[in-house]
Amino acid sequence: MTAIRILQRLSELVDDVTISSIANTDVLIYNSSTSKWENITPSGATGVIGYWNKVGTTLIPTTSTDSIRVNDIYDQDEGNLSINIDERLLLREDGTTTVCDWQESQLLDNANGRVSVDWDARILVNIDSQTTVNYDSTLLIDGLGTTRVDWLNGYLNDNTGNLSVDWGNRFLKASDGSDTILDWSTAGTAAFGDSNITTTGTATATGGLRTKVSVDSINDPPTDEDLDSAFGTPAALGEGFVGILDDNSADTDVYICYTSDTSWFYIKGTKASPA
Repeated sequence: MTAIRILQRLSELVDDVTISSIANTDVLIYNSSTSKWENITPSGATGVIGYWNKVGTTLIPTTSTDSIRVNDIYDQDEGNLSINIDERLLLREDGTTTVCDWQESQLLDNANGRVSVDWDARILVNIDSQTTVNYDSTLLIDGLGTTRVDWLNGYLNDNTGNLSVDWGNRFLKASDGSDTILDWSTAGTAAFGDSNITTTGTATATGGLRTKVSVDSINDPPTDEDLDSAFGTPAALGEGFVGILDDNSADTDVYICYTSDTSWFYIKGTKASPA
């Protein structure tokens, strides 16, 4: 009859197992140099990770300082690369196109892999790789590279990049970007600065109208040369110019002067009697 030996301790398997200084959480690993299984403490052993508990679909370390070190993470269904940790990239589902590069602080579009957002440069980029928003310099830029809105300086620019509205200083600019045609910076006043204000409709001024006034000393009645000197020539002023001429600022002889296309006309006013 063959005898059966019942082992009570692993240490009794002296030919296969070496047990020493045993402690809680020790595990057995095989040591090829001794051809034996040996107990080790995982948290203190080089090249050995600690315990991980699977809770649902999540791995949780038994020690809070434990971590998993991997180079890449692949999706479960297709096996495609999803996260490249070495290069700090997040890739689209097929594992080819980068959609987020957190090493370069860039967000890329899913179709072409072009930069859409660059947090380091603080810019938003369109599909043609052109900056459309620079929120470091507070600029809005069109697809042709022209700055259209400058929030920092309070500028609105036209298609050519010329300044159209300076709302920081309350100016409306002419097409050259420099001449102010409307200045509304003074409370209650809209000062027009261009030399030719044109309207195709009817101009209504419920507060009244004021026009150019000359106080030159003139002949009585005024000559064409007098009025040219006081206001300019009809050809330069244009047809329909109206001005007031107070002879020598004497408040005596006052004329309403107006132009045709080539000539001067005038009406002499009658001074009202005192009340």
